Amino acid sequence: MSYSKNIEKSLKLWEKAFKKGFTQYMVLILLKGKSMHGYEIKNRLEDMGNDIVSFKDSGIYKILKKLSKREFVTFEIEKSEKGPDRKSYTITESGEEIVQIFSNLYLDPIYKSVAGILRKTKTTK
Repeated sequence: MSYSKNIEKSLKLWEKAFKKGFTQYMVLILLKGKSMHGYEIKNRLEDMGNDIVSFKDSGIYKILKKLSKREFVTFEIEKSEKGPDRKSYTITESGEEIVQIFSNLYLDPIYKSVAGILRKTKTTK
């Protein structure tokens, strides 16, 4: 799709902010369901985003490293008969806690605000 330069620039900035700000949160949400490898997390994020947003492998592993340092995830090394050993990541109790806090403080109010604005703009047309 072709956009004006101003729109294109804004979309790139918003995409960057989206990736930087929400990817850690989305990784933790994915891990609430089950333990996963980094590559599996990357693929699930892209699938959930309808392949509109892409992630570099290195970016996902940097995020997992940060989450591990903050003790929001742990990992176990799984031995592999084929290829290198792999890390399987699991969310911790504090990881689940921060997901809940972030949801309550930011996502729920944003969702409610946007839904309210959309309802009001539809009824005023």
